[in-house]
Amino acid sequence: MKDNIRCILVTTILFISLPTIAYANSSWQWLTISPLKVLPWAILLTLFIETIVIMKFGRVLNLRKVFGVLCMANLFSFIAPYLLRAHGHIPTSGSYALLSAFEKGPYYMVLSGYLLLTIMVELPIVYQFLKEMAINRNHLKGSILAANIVTTILVAIIERILCVGKW
Repeated sequence: MKDNIRCILVTTILFISLPTIAYANSSWQWLTISPLKVLPWAILLTLFIETIVIMKFGRVLNLRKVFGVLCMANLFSFIAPYLLRAHGHIPTSGSYALLSAFEKGPYYMVLSGYLLLTIMVELPIVYQFLKEMAINRNHLKGSILAANIVTTILVAIIERILCVGKW
């Protein structure tokens, strides 16, 4: 229990300390589809791939536990960039503008920094909760890392194809 609290505390500190850029009141317009509409599909794809990779290569055989832990960890890593960005809107909008974090801005939500954020968030959470069930802890770490790299790159490619915008 003590390790779980420490893991959550470190993750929270990382969320708060990572800088973000806010483009409040920008003239950016999505021409095709907003990342907000892609997010549910990205989450489903990510959960599916990560569950399979961690069960097969991380050698954790409890589907329910793996899926539950991945849901929790992915919730943190998918929402974190939007929450940080919405927080950055406070000086210009006067409030915590969560919806505009999805709709405004000249960059896609999945950038190279997002991969780092995903690994910093998900690796400690998933490892902490599944390490006791893993046959080999090193395989578990490697599978978490590999699954996050693959899914982040896939989501970035999908967003680049589907979410087109301009100034």
